[in-house]
Amino acid sequence: MKSARILESARTLLRDEESGQALVEFAVISTLLILLLVGIADYMIYIYQEMEVTAAAGAAATYATIPANAPVNSTNISAAEAAGRAAAPDVSNIAVTVTTVYSCSFDGSSVAKTSTCTDGYSPMLFVQVSSTGTAYDVLAWTSVASSLNLSSSALMEIPYQ
Repeated sequence: MKSARILESARTLLRDEESGQALVEFAVISTLLILLLVGIADYMIYIYQEMEVTAAAGAAATYATIPANAPVNSTNISAAEAAGRAAAPDVSNIAVTVTTVYSCSFDGSSVAKTSTCTDGYSPMLFVQVSSTGTAYDVLAWTSVASSLNLSSSALMEIPYQ
């Protein structure tokens, strides 16, 4: 009888020791899960800022090619650059550069305005935009990369010139 009581108390002790196991497993797994989720959020912030730099190039090129902004002069180019910077408010030190180029093809290769293309036509006028900015690690929880240089470009034909 006494041995049965001892055996029962030993079983009770074993059950009591296992009751904290789930809590320990949860603590270990939840720590890893939180680190994974923070890493994903940090990476998504970089992707969002890269999308804004790309949008800045597109916005500046679109603004410069609107027929109401013709002719393309320094005032309209400055306004196009401002429109590009406004399209990326969350990117640190965004820089947008707008230039015009004459080209015979859609690859952005430059030719003189007075030259004649191989098809016999005059060169087309394009607006070439480049945007650059710096994306900083918002959460700063690792030392992998504290900042990334982002860049994008756009090339659009200016109609009605």
